[in-house]
Amino acid sequence: MGLFDGAGGTSESGSTAEIAKWLDLPVLLIVDVIGMARSVAALVKGYLEFDSGLRVAGVVLNKVGSKRHAALLKEALSPLGLSWTGTLFRNQDLRLPSRHLGLITAEEGGLETEQADLFRSWLEKGCDLNSLLKTIRQNRKDICPADQTGTIKRPGISHSRPVRIAVAKDEAFCFYYQANLDILEKFGAEIVFFSPLRDHSLPPGIQGLYLGGGYPELHAEALSRNRDLREEILTKAQGNLPIYAECGGFLYLCRGLAQKEEPRPAHPWVGLFPFVVNMQKRC
Repeated sequence: MGLFDGAGGTSESGSTAEIAKWLDLPVLLIVDVIGMARSVAALVKGYLEFDSGLRVAGVVLNKVGSKRHAALLKEALSPLGLSWTGTLFRNQDLRLPSRHLGLITAEEGGLETEQADLFRSWLEKGCDLNSLLKTIRQNRKDICPADQTGTIKRPGISHSRPVRIAVAKDEAFCFYYQANLDILEKFGAEIVFFSPLRDHSLPPGIQGLYLGGGYPELHAEALSRNRDLREEILTKAQGNLPIYAECGGFLYLCRGLAQKEEPRPAHPWVGLFPFVVNMQKRC
């Protein structure tokens, strides 16, 4: 989806543009320029003027055909006064593995070292990264100032007895923003990782449970076999243990994964919510 694509045709709700404005962060446009020359200026000008609340730090010209093509594109863009322009040339040797939702996780080793080196050299060839970082720094405001590194103090937070939160972390549950875990720790939480695939019980003494996103459907049978953990999570939930579950983590709390349109789950999961998960084909 593009910069302005979100929940509706006339609203910015749910779009990248909305988030950029919330966080007051600059935008780096990546433009597919196959078959383009001067037309790229009209396209980029439209993005620059569509929403005056956005700050565009620069443009990356993607899938450029040749050095001559790159020169034409930059000449066309020159009247717009862009702070920074990068160039990425077409390269048939570059491949990223994908599947449902388009993601292969780092934990699965989706990108080999040789391929990563190829991507790095390709990027550095057409983009002055030091200049880009300088431009971004000039166009952004710090959300959390670097000098505020001490413990965050808020009323009601105990710093003498940290809250112990269990976080699911393995091949099935691996989608986390490190910043979220960092801020939990800053607010006094002790993060304890565990594996719903391999651990047969929750970490002891926890006051909360965090089930992140991932691909539980790819590990449905293994998650189902771990009955002891499933039953403990259900018991803890019924006993009012605070649980935050998102995406794949929420699916795991449902009755289980069904095959095709079967009403009963082929692989039972926690069963906290009375739903059966059914994976659909990509739209």
